[in-house]
Amino acid sequence: MTCNLKKEVMEVSNLGQGIFTQGLEKGLAQGRIEGLVQGRTEERLEMLDKVMKKLNFNIEQALQFVEIPQDQQEMYRELLRKNNT
Repeated sequence: MTCNLKKEVMEVSNLGQGIFTQGLEKGLAQGRIEGLVQGRTEERLEMLDKVMKKLNFNIEQALQFVEIPQDQQEMYRELLRKNNT
C-alpha cells in the first residue's frame, strides 16, 4: 500500500468515525429530550390523578386546577381514561 493510499484510507476512516460520533451524540441528546418529556407527562398524570381523588374532581376540573395547557388537554384526557380503566 502506498503512502498516499494509506493516508486516504485513514482520512476516510476518520471521517466515518466523526460521522458516527456526531450521530451518536445527536441520538443521545434526542433520547434525553424524549425522556424529559415522558417524565414530565407522567408527573402531570400523577398530579391529575391525585387531584381527582383527593378533591373529588372530574377530569375537566382537574385539568383546569393543574393548569394543563389547552393544546395538551385532549392527550391527558385520553391518558387518564386509559389509566383509569
